[in-house]
Amino acid sequence: MKSSVYIFLFLLVALFACQQANEKNTAIISKDSIPTFLDSLKFKFSNKQIFNNSYYLRDPDSSNGICKSPDTLTAIQKNAWNYEIKYFGTLKDLFYGATFYSKQHAVGSILPIVIEASSDDYNSLSLLCLNSNGKLISHLDIAGGEEGGPDSTFDADEDSVIVLTHEKFSSFVNDSVFNVNYVTYINNIHNRSYTIDSIASTYQIKRTGEISLLKKDSIRVLKKEIYDYK
Repeated sequence: MKSSVYIFLFLLVALFACQQANEKNTAIISKDSIPTFLDSLKFKFSNKQIFNNSYYLRDPDSSNGICKSPDTLTAIQKNAWNYEIKYFGTLKDLFYGATFYSKQHAVGSILPIVIEASSDDYNSLSLLCLNSNGKLISHLDIAGGEEGGPDSTFDADEDSVIVLTHEKFSSFVNDSVFNVNYVTYINNIHNRSYTIDSIASTYQIKRTGEISLLKKDSIRVLKKEIYDYK
């Protein structure tokens, strides 16, 4: 009889321990249990859907910001979330620093945020995926980038001046899936034509925090101008 009671008590304790473990694991991925270390920070936007910091492309929700004076990343934050930027060193090297641009909806226990980083001839909106401890898991530039105006080159074969400009902008489909468009404009002045090269990519934020490329498409459009340059 005693042995039966002991076995029953053992099974009861084991069952309770399993339930506690399940509740703990569930809490880790529950939205309500995500640490709120970002709550004290001021972001310019909350769950923004369209990202475009171009002077030439209209941003339909640019006036719906929740804060006109977002917080600036501290030296500690820039060191913790530091990443390489082609031609411009790293995040912590940027002359004008970075500000908190948009706090996105969580993906499981991953906290996606967007920062605006600036330097001379550089301004970008970058998506950072942080885990529940605030560690940077992955990042991706989703708008802007290198600036400095159009690039003019001389094509000896065509005896033409070619002007190049580019734009990068993004839009979220849902909390975890977003599209990034990179468009290059090539204006051949003497031939009175211009070419538009567009690369459209779709990405997904995984629950591990990694950013995965789902698909990529390329489109080229060639147009002839009907007016004369004078």
